[in-house]
Amino acid sequence: MEDAIAQGASAIFVTPVTTDGIISGLIYAQQNNVPVVAIDCTMEEGDEDLVVSTVTTDNYNCGYLTAQRIVKDFPNGAKIAVIDCPLYTACVDREKGFQDGIKSSGTPEKYEIVAQQNGNAALEPSMRVAENMLQANPEIQAFFGINDPTALGIIAVLKAADRIGDVAVYGVDGSPDAKAAIKDGSIRTTAAQSPVNMAKLTKEVTDKFLRGEKSDAITLIPTFLIDETNVDQYGTESWQ
Repeated sequence: MEDAIAQGASAIFVTPVTTDGIISGLIYAQQNNVPVVAIDCTMEEGDEDLVVSTVTTDNYNCGYLTAQRIVKDFPNGAKIAVIDCPLYTACVDREKGFQDGIKSSGTPEKYEIVAQQNGNAALEPSMRVAENMLQANPEIQAFFGINDPTALGIIAVLKAADRIGDVAVYGVDGSPDAKAAIKDGSIRTTAAQSPVNMAKLTKEVTDKFLRGEKSDAITLIPTFLIDETNVDQYGTESWQ
C-alpha cells in the first residue's frame, strides 16, 4: 500500500484473506488521507474505521440459506459433514450462518454434524478430508462445502465411491463449475455470490466517497440459492 500511495493512488481496494496482515498499511493510508475500500472481507472489531467502506457478499446468509435447504431436503433429519476453512473470514461467516440456520430449524437435534474439518477452501485438500470423513462415517447423508472448490472436491470423492446421488452436496459461490454440477445432478445447491456486482458496487462506493458524499460503512450484496429450478436462468458459462 505504501508503494501505491507513493505513486499517487487516489484510493485503494483491498481483498485480504484476513485483515491482520494489512493493519499497518491501512493505518499508513489513513495517515496520508488515501481512502481504502475493503472487498469481500469483514474488518475485525475495532479496525472498522481504517477503511471508508466494506463491500462484501452476505456470507453469513450463504450458510444460513444452505442450512435451511438441508432442513427442507431432509425433513426427518440428517447426518451432516461440514468441510470448512477457519483461515478465511468469509468462510467463518458462512459456517456461523450454517450453524445458526440449523439451530433455527425448530428441531436442531435431528441434524447431527458427525464430522467437521478444515479443507483449506481448496479442491484437493477437500478431497482428502471428504474421503477420510466418508470412511469414518459412511452414514453421512449431506455435505456442506464452505465454497464451490470444496464442494467439487467432495463430488470427486463421491464419484470414486459410487455414491453420487446417495449423498447430497451443497456448496457456496455460484461458480460456473458448480452450476454445471447442479445441471448434472452432482450438487444440490450453491449459495451464489456475484463478483460482477461486487466490483461495480465497489467502484460506485469509491466514486461517491471521492466526490465528498457519505458512503455506507458496509454494503452487503444479497445472496441466494441456485438449484435445479433456476440454474438455467444464471447459466454455466460465467458468474452472475
